[in-house]
Amino acid sequence: MVRLSLAVLAVAASAMFSPADAERRKATDLVTLNGCTRYQPAACTMLDAGGTTYYLVGQTVPTKQGVTVTGRKAGDISICFAPAFEVTSWKPNKKLKCP
Repeated sequence: MVRLSLAVLAVAASAMFSPADAERRKATDLVTLNGCTRYQPAACTMLDAGGTTYYLVGQTVPTKQGVTVTGRKAGDISICFAPAFEVTSWKPNKKLKCP
C-alpha cells in the first residue's frame, strides 16, 4: 500500500512539472505593447509605449511607425539607457499616429 501511494505521488509530481507545463508558464510571461518606434544613436531601436521607453532586442522592427510588439521584459537599464524588451513578434499598427 505504501509503495502504491508513493508511485501515485511520483506520477502526480512529474505531471505538475512537465515540459509542456513549463512552456505554458513561459507563454504567460508575454506582454503586448503598442507604441511608436524611433532610432536612437548607438544603434538602438526604441519603443515609446504608455509613458515608458523600451529598447527593442531580438527582432528587427522598423523605426518611425506605430507597432504592436509581443515579448517579454529582458532586463534592467541597457546600453541604450532604457529597459530591454525582447521582441518575439511584431506587426504594424496603423491606428497610431507617430512623429
